[in-house]
Amino acid sequence: MLQVARVAPKALGESAELVAAFLRSQLSADGGFVDRNGKPDLYYSVFGIEGLVALREELPSDSIAGWLEGHGDGEGLDFVHLCCLARCWQGIERE
Repeated sequence: MLQVARVAPKALGESAELVAAFLRSQLSADGGFVDRNGKPDLYYSVFGIEGLVALREELPSDSIAGWLEGHGDGEGLDFVHLCCLARCWQGIERE
């Protein structure tokens, strides 16, 4: 899936930087990407991380990792958010 997504910069052309800027604007000072209410959220963070990776943009991995560490091993998360936690870790580790 990421292999296909890597054509995004070419497909978006001049708009690629606008998309990247939007994604970066959704990153909170805490390190997570924000939801519609402006709060850092694991679900939205998956899309933020994957989007920046697809655009071949540098991730602020240290900042994101610090925020992810606050979720510990995911105890207490529902299944969807636990999967998102794992995907976020995987997303910043492959960078």
